[in-house]
Amino acid sequence: MSVNPAPSVGGEGDSHSLFKPLPKHSTPARLSTLGVMALSIFAHVQSTSMPLVQVHLDSGADLSLMLEDYYNSLPDHLHLCQGLLMKLYHLTGNACMKGFVRLPIFTPATSGKTVEMEVGEDFHLNYELSVSQSVDYGSSIAIGSSGHTLSGYSTSPTPLGFKICSANVVQSFVKWQTQAQA
Repeated sequence: MSVNPAPSVGGEGDSHSLFKPLPKHSTPARLSTLGVMALSIFAHVQSTSMPLVQVHLDSGADLSLMLEDYYNSLPDHLHLCQGLLMKLYHLTGNACMKGFVRLPIFTPATSGKTVEMEVGEDFHLNYELSVSQSVDYGSSIAIGSSGHTLSGYSTSPTPLGFKICSANVVQSFVKWQTQAQA
């Protein structure tokens, strides 16, 4: 087994090798995520004749989730495949996954072209999607080295059909319960 050493950081006093960017947006401590919504794009699902819908982009996900009601509303039902059993309690409470599909999405690029991609496992990695964010100009998503970019948007709040608990709320409840038992 070979181990690659971590890249070194400039030595002490070496001001030419250190860059400290200034934040463009600041919030009070512990409140930086308030009002922050997930990044999304608008796309046609399955075919360009379908209406544009908001598609959430989660760069840390190995898969994309779709509500069963939306899946059932698609005119061409794709075969629901079974894969490895996954339990996503940390995201979805006691909602369950019924299977997976691979389906095309068609999204308008800033160049005026329509980009077709297949949503499935490792969506971001497979298409080498890179996000660039600007407080002044919004978000854009580059598609590898193709030269095509997509406009990114903040998601609109959507009722998910399940409850998401913040880590802070859970931590406070556990602390309260521990103190009550003592």
